Amino acid sequence: MLRIASDNNITWDPAIYLLMKNLAQGHGSLLLLHIQMPLIEESKNEFPAETLRIQQQLLDDEIRPLQVELASLLDGVQETETKMVEMSALNHLIATHVLQQTKQIRSVEATKNVEMGNKELSQAIQRHSSGGTFLLLFLFVLSFSIMFLDWYS
Repeated sequence: MLRIASDNNITWDPAIYLLMKNLAQGHGSLLLLHIQMPLIEESKNEFPAETLRIQQQLLDDEIRPLQVELASLLDGVQETETKMVEMSALNHLIATHVLQQTKQIRSVEATKNVEMGNKELSQAIQRHSSGGTFLLLFLFVLSFSIMFLDWYS
């Protein structure tokens, strides 16, 4: 029970003090509570030593599973944080690769377009050359036909 003394100093019940002390000491790197509490002088202590020892043992028994649970939760949170950092790094790596692949795909598409254009040009050249050949052949046959008709008449 929290008591306020006449000189406005706060003193703590020994059971609460022991609970806070055990919480602060029992977590090593995980310091849940950091409360500095004044020690209660023996003259003000209204609890016998045996009662304090029993209360401390009960509190220790209640706190120990909580400490284990909190430590396992801390491990789980740290593991999750590590996985999230790894996922973030992988996401960044994937985004970089996707950007590179997008550039490569555009380059490949441009190359395909150039190749298709070259094929169209070669086909146009072939059509033009075959058309020219046909025209030349037609004029040659026509010339001989006119010469034959002129000779026959």
